[in-house]
Amino acid sequence: MWRWLYRWLYRPLPVLLLCASSVHSTLAAGGNTGGTLKSEACGYAAEYPAGWRPDPTRLDGIFDIINFPLRKAVHAVFLPPNGAEITVFPIEVAQGHPKTLAEWIETDAARGAELGRRVLARRVLESGKAPSMPYITELVVRSGSAPPDDESVSWYFEINGRPFLALLSYWQDNPRPAALIGAMRQVVATLKTDRPGGGGRTEGGTACGAPLPTKAVGVLPKFSQHKVLTVFHGRPAEPRLDTEFARSYRTRIRAAAKKGPNFAGSYTIANWGCGTSCLQMAVIDERTGAVFNGPFLGLDYDSSLGYADGSSTEDDKFDPLSYRLNSRLLVVRGCQDNIQARNCALSYYEWAGNKFRLIDRRLAVVVPQREH
Repeated sequence: MWRWLYRWLYRPLPVLLLCASSVHSTLAAGGNTGGTLKSEACGYAAEYPAGWRPDPTRLDGIFDIINFPLRKAVHAVFLPPNGAEITVFPIEVAQGHPKTLAEWIETDAARGAELGRRVLARRVLESGKAPSMPYITELVVRSGSAPPDDESVSWYFEINGRPFLALLSYWQDNPRPAALIGAMRQVVATLKTDRPGGGGRTEGGTACGAPLPTKAVGVLPKFSQHKVLTVFHGRPAEPRLDTEFARSYRTRIRAAAKKGPNFAGSYTIANWGCGTSCLQMAVIDERTGAVFNGPFLGLDYDSSLGYADGSSTEDDKFDPLSYRLNSRLLVVRGCQDNIQARNCALSYYEWAGNKFRLIDRRLAVVVPQREH
């Protein structure tokens, strides 16, 4: 299934024994600096090189930079040709909540073995920053079923006893892999943390100890603020399948339209699955039969996320969409249009008669997975 939120965050790596002879590399904080990113929740900061930019939709606690304008991102694969991404985060944000650096590496390795990812190299690098950062375990991985495959370089390391992962992702045919690794080297060389020793997750709280979002965090839009005065009670019109999208899902759209309006007085929201914990949607005008796209092409909600309205994907009654017949407001919880960790938020949209208008958006936060 497409796990859009954590494809890179939990990038799997197959098991391979360490090379007998270690490769030594010294980190050096050289090069021009483009800026600094800091996570208040997770207590760390790092500089990023000139020519790179932070992803504005990243989750707090995750350092994420890209070397291309976000508008050039490619739907479903994110990285455009020659594009690259560097992600850094502490162990508290990692999938499965590993306790040690070694456990983290082997957990990722076992997951990768199941998915058939191919390890090109695994080795130990000297950081040149001992004793605060004794060494780096590097894994180079290639995956994909057809060229160009995507490659990643993962650096697992500790700073003052606190485990981190730095992950560089790029296409195999990128003409400048050495320059990309140099950019990640600059980021890791400037990484600093004010929480040594690996303590960063609170009991019942979110990763890195950030409090769970609650309704007290700002004023959220309400259904009552977007009321409609009339409700359509006539015979539903036959849906007009004027677009390729509507024609592709004509069976589901027609079935939903027959049930009558469920949104904004005279409209029907139709939604259907696109994999495990994934959905797509359309809006049908019951009076005219016009079919409109939703505010996203696909929504993924199979992730341990908490939202500013107090909901969480770990809740048994979690619902990614909320809407009412007597209101123009649509509430969306999840990660929109991407297999990467972006656009994961609580989003409020107002229906304007032929399209949705975003009126509020609160980024999601990572929450602990429930023990089963």
